[in-house]
Amino acid sequence: MVRYAAQRVGLLLLTLALVALVIFTITSFLPTDAAETKLGILATPESLEFVRQQLGLDQPVLVRFWSWFGGALRGDFGTSLVFQTEIGPLVMARLANSAVLAGLVLLISVPLGIVLGMWAGSREGGAIDRIISWVTLTAFSFPEFVWAILLIFVFANILGVLPAASIITGSPFDDPAKLVMPVATATIVVLALTIRMMRQGTVQTLELDYVRTARLKGLSEWKVFRKHVMGNAIAPAVTATGTNVAYLLGSLAVVETIFSFPGIGSLTVQAANNRDVPLLAAAVLLTSAIVTTANLVADLIVVGLNPRLRKS
Repeated sequence: MVRYAAQRVGLLLLTLALVALVIFTITSFLPTDAAETKLGILATPESLEFVRQQLGLDQPVLVRFWSWFGGALRGDFGTSLVFQTEIGPLVMARLANSAVLAGLVLLISVPLGIVLGMWAGSREGGAIDRIISWVTLTAFSFPEFVWAILLIFVFANILGVLPAASIITGSPFDDPAKLVMPVATATIVVLALTIRMMRQGTVQTLELDYVRTARLKGLSEWKVFRKHVMGNAIAPAVTATGTNVAYLLGSLAVVETIFSFPGIGSLTVQAANNRDVPLLAAAVLLTSAIVTTANLVADLIVVGLNPRLRKS
């Protein structure tokens, strides 16, 4: 168990280094850079050369990467090329806002997804199972921006009960109404994924031999479900939660951009549009760290729940 965890942590650190390197390498082949974005129509060959020297863009990409990555390992992500502010506080503030959205989405979708998924799986082929499966398939079939536009149209334009934009300057909880539609948009898809994973795990567990044996011994369905099904069926839900973190952070880039919410997703989009490579790399690196850590924790929980995996 300890050796497995150590191997995964080492792989995590290597993955993060490769992610940052890929960001720097790919952006070096883009037709424009931060200097051209910053100067815009005022750009001249002389001014571009001067600004590139100021921003360090005249150096080879590997030199810029190692300089930035060395500082990132010490917690210093440098200065944004466009915003001209320290990247660390900027990214952490945006990350805190996104954490509020992600936390609320997981708080709603994980418990509800486990309950509804088990309910549907325990009634495979029945009316409840068909209804839940149809609803989740429909929810999962449409991308986030479709649900966002639909919610804006209904609750902001027609009913006028919620704000169409979620622009905040302080704490996200200063105006909770601005959180409702971003959270609802992300929850729709994440909840559907959790339900489908939990249903599949429940159906597969109910078909195992030891569950059939427990039923033949005369145990009630509730005792069979509580003692033999729930513990084993919960593993897919744990795995789904780790997967949902990755999916959720990707979804937040869309959701935050649509609702103008100042989170890490919308900041990543801004950094990419502005060719702000250090800011983009920092945002992607922290997002990748969260995703890989969430998957590592989920895998360790699954290993901890399964005695056979612990021994191996």
